[in-house]
Amino acid sequence: MQKNLILLFLLGLMTFSCNKDDVDDLPTTASSTLSYKVDGKQVSIKGINAYGFVFSDESYGIYGLSSDGTEEKCYILVPKNTALGQHVIKSDIKAYYINKNEETFVTVFAEGGTLNIEQKDDVHVKGTFSFVAGDGNTPSKKVNITEGSFNVRIR
Repeated sequence: MQKNLILLFLLGLMTFSCNKDDVDDLPTTASSTLSYKVDGKQVSIKGINAYGFVFSDESYGIYGLSSDGTEEKCYILVPKNTALGQHVIKSDIKAYYINKNEETFVTVFAEGGTLNIEQKDDVHVKGTFSFVAGDGNTPSKKVNITEGSFNVRIR
């Protein structure tokens, strides 16, 4: 009887265990990445400077702080109930870029963009993005963020 229970337990464990590839794709804090081009210049952020975070009960963020001395920041705020797939960045989903001069550019002041969420669970989020953001103080001043991607651990 005891052998049968152990066998059933092991069989159940093997049946419901996750695939090794699923585990390998999850980033650690050290392997989290966020990269994009800002007006054509490549920015790649790795490790502790790229992460997801809980912003509020209703939303989470994807954040990157460059470590090249410029301290440029890029982040996207996403409602928690946002499903996998492609979404418009403009009003419900907002994106921000802050340059080395601390000028803040926000998608609500420009054309917006797209966010594609490829994977998401309680501990990580992975996807791609692009957007145009404007300076609220100078409406004609904009930045173009292209070729954005992220695979970050949520802290």
